[in-house]
Amino acid sequence: MTTLGVNQHPKKRAFLAAYAKCGIIATACRHAQIDRGTYYLWMEHDDLFAAAAGRAKAEAGDYLEEEALRRATIGHQVVKEIWELGVLVRREVSHQVSDTMLAMMLNGAKPEKYKIRADVTHTGTVVKTVDRAFFEAV
Repeated sequence: MTTLGVNQHPKKRAFLAAYAKCGIIATACRHAQIDRGTYYLWMEHDDLFAAAAGRAKAEAGDYLEEEALRRATIGHQVVKEIWELGVLVRREVSHQVSDTMLAMMLNGAKPEKYKIRADVTHTGTVVKTVDRAFFEAV
């Protein structure tokens, strides 16, 4: 992992390793047994740590993107148990991919083509509200 060799402090290394896997500051702080404020102090006062944290965040993003692609294209096996009167009758095994995840990834990769669009048209008359005091003064 590229983020581990930069900082010698064991809690910084622990934070960076966890952050590179999850991309969540609070979770990485908990794993490294540090306060969130400590993370922000390190970010402000340790340029090497800040740079390593940036790389760790990018690594986490890459991992999440790989997982999203896997879920969108390869999917996962789902086992559904069918019970009748408290007795397991059968198990149905299916394979599911995420069409929603695939649509989101297409939107991110090619927004000019797959951007979610909403066309709104208005028919009818426009009603304008008028302040009551203004109306009574007229």
